[in-house]
Amino acid sequence: MAAPLYNVASIKLFKSCYQGPGCIELFSARGNNPVKYWKLSGAPSGIRREYSKNLRGLVYCLDAGSRTVKMRMPADETMSLSINQRFLVFQVKVPDKKYFCLEIGVTDSDNIQRRLYFSTMRRQFCASSLLNAKIPFIGLQPDVWSTLFIDLYSFGSVFTTKASLTLNDVTVHANCEIRRIFTMEPQIETSKIGMFLDEKALTEMVPRSCVFPGHVTNVAQILDLQSFRKETILEKEPEKAVS
Repeated sequence: MAAPLYNVASIKLFKSCYQGPGCIELFSARGNNPVKYWKLSGAPSGIRREYSKNLRGLVYCLDAGSRTVKMRMPADETMSLSINQRFLVFQVKVPDKKYFCLEIGVTDSDNIQRRLYFSTMRRQFCASSLLNAKIPFIGLQPDVWSTLFIDLYSFGSVFTTKASLTLNDVTVHANCEIRRIFTMEPQIETSKIGMFLDEKALTEMVPRSCVFPGHVTNVAQILDLQSFRKETILEKEPEKAVS
């Protein structure tokens, strides 16, 4: 069953923590001002809105040889999204053999701020016990539209036994095309979540307005800690000595 979709402005984000079912739209390439709540960095030629003949709709393109081309939400770095939902979902297309990175700021259940870095340049999962985790994009298909379901609750267990992360901010780095970004909380009993949440089930929960047109080739992928444990060797970064 498709979940309801709420606009980021309609639920008064940046003021109090939102926790509930449904989806919250953080970005859509459509509309008069889709980057109203985003801070854009880099040359204007490297980040722009274009019409995609394949999608028959608008997308944002982040295209540059420099990693300084990026878009961040919230635009004001002193503010926080404060969303407590399980999945952060990206609809993206990444060019083959190009750098691409997602940077996600979160707060764990102990009120400690952490960062998750997903990158095409990494080959192994590295987790610092202090602040962050660096995560490779395993199985990401290049030049194909992908719906990436990032399981924030799963990655919470990297830092603490209490697997709950509140989303603070999102940064998308070049190179990619972006269609939509939203958060999602499945409307399923907690005891059944691990049993029924696969790519097919999550795709069926995507709001109807976010579903790809039938003529567009696309794939869905869940990014969670369990999948990385199967595919890579988890290695701890050495902690720096305090002088």
